[in-house]
Amino acid sequence: LGAGVAAAAVGDALGQTTPNAYAISARAPAEREGDLSKFIVTGGLAPLVGLGPESVTPYQTTTSADASSGDIFGPSSIPYVLTGTSYSANELWSFADSLKAALGADVLNMAEEGKGPIAPMRALLASDTLKDSPPETVIWEFPVRYLGQPELWNVPEGTEVAK
Repeated sequence: LGAGVAAAAVGDALGQTTPNAYAISARAPAEREGDLSKFIVTGGLAPLVGLGPESVTPYQTTTSADASSGDIFGPSSIPYVLTGTSYSANELWSFADSLKAALGADVLNMAEEGKGPIAPMRALLASDTLKDSPPETVIWEFPVRYLGQPELWNVPEGTEVAK
């Protein structure tokens, strides 16, 4: 639900490339224990305070029949690149698929699990993706809870910084 709402807001802001290009459908629900609950309680205490696994319904996109009649070779480049944290990388949260449906275009997902928001962006900036086939737009998922962590802003040794 949250991924779909956020993706719709991005879609509204950027506009759709090809309306109805992707159909989105629910997959089988999965059980997931939230990562934030580990910060609140540990061990066997979580169930005692009502924190347990939650049922998550992931979604997937498929190319719709309307979109498949277009260019037989498809687009020459991917217009959107997504980078960010596990919220974007983990398919259970369905953010990349929700973006595809909301934008009506393919989204290359370069988010990484367990790396926070900065390391995946640095990897994207250092990758050949931007040089060889630059996207029109980079979408950076950045949870607000990371803004207060000063160590995230430390530049790794040997990294060239623009001045």
